[in-house]
Order: sequence, then structure tokens, then C-alpha cells
Amino acid sequence: MGKCSVVSGKKAPRGCAPVKICDGKSMDGKTLKDLVVCYTENCLKNHPGYNHNNVDFDPLFDDAIQMRWHKRTVMDSHQTQLHKEPREEYLKNLEGQKDALRGGTSFEDVYKTMLLCKTDGVAQLTLYDTALRLCLPRGMKPKDVYLHSGARKGAGYIKKLIKNYYPIVPYLPKKNFPPELQVLESWEIENFLCVCKDQLCKLSQVAGGA
Repeated sequence: MGKCSVVSGKKAPRGCAPVKICDGKSMDGKTLKDLVVCYTENCLKNHPGYNHNNVDFDPLFDDAIQMRWHKRTVMDSHQTQLHKEPREEYLKNLEGQKDALRGGTSFEDVYKTMLLCKTDGVAQLTLYDTALRLCLPRGMKPKDVYLHSGARKGAGYIKKLIKNYYPIVPYLPKKNFPPELQVLESWEIENFLCVCKDQLCKLSQVAGGA
């Protein structure tokens, strides 16, 4: 297993306060359950999609066009890396699918429409994040755990605990994940795997590898 870059506690991961149980310290004596508890107490409640329901579509879409969560004033940091031309083409496609996105009655409906917005230079994670911004505040949650980018990396560190895991799988049913993660919603598991990937790496090293 390679070296892990553990979160220092000085800079919060995406949508999250620092994970305090592993701010550069040893993971000796810590378990996956400990990490889930820490995530729930320090990260989840700070996530912009947490506990915000019954928001109308139009204000959500207006913020999604700015590539940010509802009522947030800045774009998500990891999406500022998109180059201008693919971002503009993607947002144009998004505008073209507005009515279809409005009519989606589940996360899966909305995400399927989001796939039509994809263009070169725009990753699947951007499509997923936008679908999540449009759906969570309207009470629509993913049934499955989507594995893009950092979430895929985090899952790889605990792959022996995940049923039917292989590196290129785009998503898995929640039931495939270990019991420690069953206390979380599917989208929360994705977020956990992403923001806690460095800690999961350290945990897997302490345990002798995942």
C-alpha cells in the first residue's frame, strides 16, 4: 500500500469540517465504525445537501448553473478546475435539458437526463454532483452508491469489505457495503468514501491492507 496523505485538520474536505480523529495522527486502535461516527458528527451535518428539503426546482437550477449548492455563494472547489470551453458547453446542454430535469421524479430519472448533458472535458462526477444538488433538496435520494473519483479511491481501500466490488464499477447497491456503513444513506456513503479516503487508506494500512 502506498503512502497516504492524511487530512491535517487545517483544510476541510469537500462539504466537510476536518475529521478530528485522524488529523495527521496514528490510526492505531481506530476502526471503520469509529471513522463513520466521526464523519457523522463532524462532516455530515455540515454538508450543504443535508437536511434541506422542500425547495422549489427553479432556485435549485439557478444555483446548479453556477455549479454550486443552493444558497451557497461559491462554486464547489473541485469544479473550478473545469476549463472554460467544456464548462460553457456543459452548461448550455444543462439549460437545454431544464424541462426534463424539472420533470424527473427520482434521482435516477434526473441522473439519466444529466448523462445527456455530458461533453468532453466534463467528468461523471460533475454530472452526479449536479444531479445531487437538484434532487436532495427536493427529497429525492440515490438508491445506489455511485463511485466516482475520490469515492472510488476510498472504496478501493476497503474493497475486501464490499461485495462484488471491482475498480470500474460505476455504482453498487447500498447492501453491498459493510455493516458499519449501513447507518448512512447511499449518497452519504459516497461522500464518506470521498472525504475520508485518506483516513481509509491509513486504516487499511493499520489493518494490514484492505
